[in-house]
Amino acid sequence: MSELFRGPKTTRAYHVEPLQPGDVDRAFLVVATVARTLSLEEWKRFCAAIDDKPWGGQRRVWIAKTEAGIVRGVAVGRLEKHDVFGTILDIPLFTTASAADDRGVARALIDYLSCLARAATCRSIRFWTILGDNWERMAVSEEIGRSDIGVQLLV
Repeated sequence: MSELFRGPKTTRAYHVEPLQPGDVDRAFLVVATVARTLSLEEWKRFCAAIDDKPWGGQRRVWIAKTEAGIVRGVAVGRLEKHDVFGTILDIPLFTTASAADDRGVARALIDYLSCLARAATCRSIRFWTILGDNWERMAVSEEIGRSDIGVQLLV
């Protein structure tokens, strides 16, 4: 795997990394909170299709875990060409699951994604507004070019 795909190692209370096969089921529990129509079998098929090839147009999944291996955050995204913003890291699904430290989990994921975006010479990261149908919408090419579906974080 390239270092761009791996990204930086995190040193906080959460370790952020690309999704590994052993974490697929645990990550589903977090993703299912924002992708209500997604089944475990669909999630497993999606994750099985992710490989180590260059990740230009292919979606990737990153997770934030505690030292005990508990998945507390998930981001799904890929590099996209946007008409206005140029190359962006597009994140249609971003969610955290922590009763005590949602901000810490989100910060760890955002820091990691920011490093990935800078390494890929992205101008920004787009986080989609969480809607119940983001899982379905992220497969629709017309959604990609829109500028009104989330917030842009300049990197």
